[in-house]
Amino acid sequence: MGISNSIFLLGKTKNSNPSPYRKLIDEFIEQGTFISPENDPEFLTCYDRDSQNLFSMQPLLVFKPHSLSSISTFILSCKKLNIPVTSRCGGTGLVGGAAPSQGGVVILTGHFRRILHYDVTKGEAIIEPGVTVHQLRNEFESDNWHFPLEMASGGSAGLAGCLSSHAQGYHQSEDPIAKNILNVTFFDGHGDELKSPGYLLCGSEGIFGVITKLHIKLEAIPEKRVVIQVSSELQSIIDKIDQIKCCSSIKSLVWNGADNFILVIEGEHWRVEGSLDYLQKILGPYVYKEKDWILNFDFPAKNPFFTICNALNLENISKLTGKATFFCSELNLTCKMYSNLLNGSLYILLSSENNTYEFSQKIDKFLIHWVEILEKYNAYLVSQHGVGPYLRHYIPPFSGEEDLRFLKKVCSSYDSENLFAKNRFFPSVGKSIEKVLIDEK
Repeated sequence: MGISNSIFLLGKTKNSNPSPYRKLIDEFIEQGTFISPENDPEFLTCYDRDSQNLFSMQPLLVFKPHSLSSISTFILSCKKLNIPVTSRCGGTGLVGGAAPSQGGVVILTGHFRRILHYDVTKGEAIIEPGVTVHQLRNEFESDNWHFPLEMASGGSAGLAGCLSSHAQGYHQSEDPIAKNILNVTFFDGHGDELKSPGYLLCGSEGIFGVITKLHIKLEAIPEKRVVIQVSSELQSIIDKIDQIKCCSSIKSLVWNGADNFILVIEGEHWRVEGSLDYLQKILGPYVYKEKDWILNFDFPAKNPFFTICNALNLENISKLTGKATFFCSELNLTCKMYSNLLNGSLYILLSSENNTYEFSQKIDKFLIHWVEILEKYNAYLVSQHGVGPYLRHYIPPFSGEEDLRFLKKVCSSYDSENLFAKNRFFPSVGKSIEKVLIDEK
């Protein structure tokens, strides 16, 4: 009798005071599907990270809405329950930006893939957040339009996620995300539907709200595209960089860390042919590569990896790559480096056979030293492909406290309860404190 009463009382207590995620399920069960600890705990772990395996956080709940309009009321309910919110599109990010905050929920938007409006004359379209670059190519190629973003994940990454993480092909010199997304519609932390210029949300990693529509500008497909490979010493290419930049049809000049350089040339037939003749005179012989070539890091299938994007003066590239190689040797890290010499970017891929925890310790040690080197040579960490949980602690030396304080105020005007940015994006400690913590370990 006593046992039966105890069970009854426990059940009554649970029903009278359901958990926060239970309240959300009860309220929105007709407006979407849920993945929760109750119905599919193993599948819930599929949403604790993005393509970056270094950082993970299991969500309290995953919500897949039937319509974009229900997101507004869902945000308001999360606000009432003080539950952090993370929007997730394709989940192909490389810095952990799609990993939820602790005790938070994930809203899925990658399944919304409709093209809502298309102006064939202007080359403009209004699309839902999950539309991919490959989808746009298939839809508009026959009209000679394309969206000029080139990535290995072009068939799975939704453009809303690409905008939030400031995604860009490693080989691309221009910034198609900031330039070709004219404006976006999103729900902020108050549940209000707002419209904003695309560049305001570029690289923001969802801290302003959940994107529901994007107004994009397409570009005409180039008449001809040629990809060539040139063998030369790095310094020789740097000495000729001004001559190379004279050719407006040269879209990329990628150094692969050895003595090989890849050039992507696009434009009218006559302009491309003229550029090839000019390049042969100043660079020497070249060989052709596949015209659809894009720079793609060969990510290890099993080993943890981490990418670092930097901006620098080309005169210092040899010193910086030498320092990176030295640090990796000291920490027993595998290191691959690429640079787009036209825009002064340097990409570093670090990987290791260590387990995730040991690898994360090495990444922290690498970043402590790397930030100091970047400051010394007037170089920067950049947010291409996002900031994520790791790099956010190393922002202060490059952004400044006043800039970060201003950005926080802007963010709070859209999200006063800090639903979207809780323990995300903004640094929690300064570089000097991080160094003390690492030294203590």
